[in-house]
Order: sequence, then C-alpha cells, then structure tokens
Amino acid sequence: MSDESNLPDWLKQMRPQELGGPLSQPAQPEPAPAAAWAAPEQPVEQAAPAPTDRDGLDALREIASVELPPEEPRQLNIPIVSQLTPFQRFVLALMLFLNVSVLGCLFLMVMQKISFVR
Repeated sequence: MSDESNLPDWLKQMRPQELGGPLSQPAQPEPAPAAAWAAPEQPVEQAAPAPTDRDGLDALREIASVELPPEEPRQLNIPIVSQLTPFQRFVLALMLFLNVSVLGCLFLMVMQKISFVR
C-alpha cells in the first residue's frame, strides 16, 4: 500500500474501523457559516390537517358524479373508408392482414429461413 500521508482525513478516520481496531471518535463537522444575505427566519404557518380517508373518498365521488358532455363520433379523414359499413371495414382489414401474412411467408421462403419441403 502507499503511505498514509496521501490519504484524506476522512479516510484516515475510517482506517481503524476497517482493520477491526479501536473505534476512534469521528471529528465533529464544522457548523455551516451563516449567510450574510439570508433572510431572517419567519414563523412557519400551520398546515391544514390532512383529510381523512372519508373526505378523500367523498371528493372522488363528487368528481366521478360530474356528467361529461357526450362525445361526438370520430370522423375518418379517408373519404373511401368513411363511406364503408363496419362489416366492409372488417373485411378490408382482414384482407390486408392476410396479404401481409402471405407476403411475409413468401419473403421468409425466398430468404430460405423457412421451408415447407424436405
């Protein structure tokens, strides 16, 4: 080990504790200097008492009981899709899913990552 003259004071104080030696009294930290610019202390106001669980639940019930205005149905910006019925939209989405699935399987076969023949 290097000589102990290069060690900081706080590490020198901890050294006997690490080695299992007698515990030395740690040095008392110096009090923080009073700042010249600090404002004089003012009395702290008493905080309002914490609400009980019942008060909190009542407040939540009041918030939940407020009626919201009805939402307007969302309009799609795509003119062709907005004219379709929900069943037609479902068929269109199903065809798109099958298209992506088949093309993905073909891509994997071309890259020879999967094979259906031995």
